[in-house]
Amino acid sequence: MQFKQRILNLFNKFKTLKKPYQVLTILLILLIPVTAYASWYYYRVSKPADLFEPTIPDFERPEEYEWDAESYFSRNIVNIALLGFDGSEARDERYSIYRPDTIKVFSVNFDDETINIIDIPRDIYTRIADTSTHDKINHAYYFGHRYGGAEGDENRHQKGIDYTLKSISNVLGGIPLNYYVALDMDAVVTLVDSLGGVRFDMPFDLYNTRGRLVAEKGEQLLDGYQYLWYLRTREVGGDVGRMQRQTELLKATLTHIRSEGLVRNIPTLYNSYYDLIDTNLNNQQIIGLAMYGMDFRNDEIISHTLRGRGQHKDGIYYMLMDQQLRAEIINKVFDIDFQVQPQQTLTDTTPSPPKSFTAEVIDDDGTPQIRLTWEPGDNFNREYTLYRSTNGEEDVRISNKQEGRTYFDTDVKPGSTYSYRLEAVNRRAVSDSVTSSITIEEAAMADPENGQQPESEPAEDEEGRPKDEETEKDSKQDREKPNEDSDSDSDNDNDNDNDNDEQENENPDGDETDNDNKNSDG
Repeated sequence: MQFKQRILNLFNKFKTLKKPYQVLTILLILLIPVTAYASWYYYRVSKPADLFEPTIPDFERPEEYEWDAESYFSRNIVNIALLGFDGSEARDERYSIYRPDTIKVFSVNFDDETINIIDIPRDIYTRIADTSTHDKINHAYYFGHRYGGAEGDENRHQKGIDYTLKSISNVLGGIPLNYYVALDMDAVVTLVDSLGGVRFDMPFDLYNTRGRLVAEKGEQLLDGYQYLWYLRTREVGGDVGRMQRQTELLKATLTHIRSEGLVRNIPTLYNSYYDLIDTNLNNQQIIGLAMYGMDFRNDEIISHTLRGRGQHKDGIYYMLMDQQLRAEIINKVFDIDFQVQPQQTLTDTTPSPPKSFTAEVIDDDGTPQIRLTWEPGDNFNREYTLYRSTNGEEDVRISNKQEGRTYFDTDVKPGSTYSYRLEAVNRRAVSDSVTSSITIEEAAMADPENGQQPESEPAEDEEGRPKDEETEKDSKQDREKPNEDSDSDSDNDNDNDNDNDEQENENPDGDETDNDNKNSDG
């Protein structure tokens, strides 16, 4: 009853107030819960360490790595992967599934009050998620998107993200990554423009792919377009240089936000452009981490870059991690005892031997040659090397880096046996050999495809010797040679003239055609 009476007394006093004071009283009453919520919210985001749950119950350290997981999880560390997908009209034509061009890991240690950034080159060679496949780390998203779910699964994007996070964990020795922020590079333009640009000291003149100047060297206020082109360019320093410049630009962005007093705008900006960002962090975690990071100077944010040496496997370029550097970074950032792993070396896949290797004699216009044909043994039959042995002599290479499946050997002659040996080549790997042999008979064979008939064999005399036309002519002249005692000179001349006419008509080189041409000329 007393409580009810007090309420009635307060209400009666409220009615005696003038109207302006009544309005003010109502606003104050409404602001009490709002203020309380704001205070609670600020308290929450001001202590971001309390916004993250421990992950050790769901963690299984890979068997190949030996480090103290319990000791690691006793520390208050949060690891977040930043994935930058670069989509464009040109890439839409080439790829049905995008791949992250930018991979960074932000490790926030709330106990030591440190922030480390690890840049991971997109060509790093690693095991893909929990599979037995090894490939470039930025291909992990493709594998997860394409093969990580059942046919028709609508959540393929998340499968791609999951594969990527697990693959990054493999690179970092099994350190878990449970959080990510992914955005398309085109979204950067909108976000930077919403900040009014970012002040940055451009280290060189920046050009786009058409050779047009985007930004001059020197300190300036970059708009979203210029900011994006600086993130993308690999013209200076390649992929590793680009990652380092991206980290420098991110630090410059934090400096700009602090110096321009834009920290208070972070919640508003996040809520306004939430659709441009894909993340599993909630609103409080993102704002809390952003505000926490604003308390760090740029020199207090430590950057690391994984490096390695380039190698090719089956014609594809990969970067093999420098295992010594890898162990140093992992141990320094995560404070664990990660052992140096053996240095990797890539080898090309040995191709299967070619199939259906055959040799066939063909004869075009009386010139014999050997046609060799075959089929690839597998997809790694990229090129071929062909050897030939003539009549049992030592092999001689007659074709190197042969790309086709047919070879014509014209350096052959009748009466010889040719043995061929063929190998498939995949860069540095060579298949087992396959062989084929064939003999060209003394008489040139007809080409069954062209229907060409073999030439008739030359006539033989009584002793089995060939009789050519010259031999026949000499024999005929000997038979018809006049007696030395004959005094009929005119008959001899007539006989010789007849012989010459007969020989001209029988000339196989085509003298009749020449005569016709001469007659037609006049």
